[in-house]
Parts: sequence; structure tokens; C-alpha cells
Amino acid sequence: MNGQPAEAKAGETIWDVAKRNGNTIPHLCHRPKKGYRPDANCRACMVEIKGERVLAPSCRRQPTEGM
Repeated sequence: MNGQPAEAKAGETIWDVAKRNGNTIPHLCHRPKKGYRPDANCRACMVEIKGERVLAPSCRRQPTEGM
């Protein structure tokens, strides 16, 4: 993540891994409160993934090996 290795736990999204590792990704729909869920509709948390042509919503995208 940001050029540094990061390990994801089962069920985590890129946003979760980033937060746990001290990286801030802007977000609107991803809040730990009732009524909020990460739908990826706001697109505030879009991230670039090396080797992919389009940006991905970090609140929904799960990391993969070697990402």
C-alpha cells in the first residue's frame, strides 16, 4: 500500500486495510454508524491499483494477493 507491503485479514476491504495501517482514504458512505454502509456510490474513496486501467472504490474492493 503506497509502495509498502500490507497484509489483509479475511473480509477486509482496501479501505479497511488502509485505515488499520494508518493511511487515510477520503470517504463519505463508509461510517461505523447505523444507517451507513459502504455502497461505493459516493466514489470519494476511489484508489488507483497498479496494473488496472480504472480506479476502484476502496470501500467495496477486497485486496488480492500481490496487489
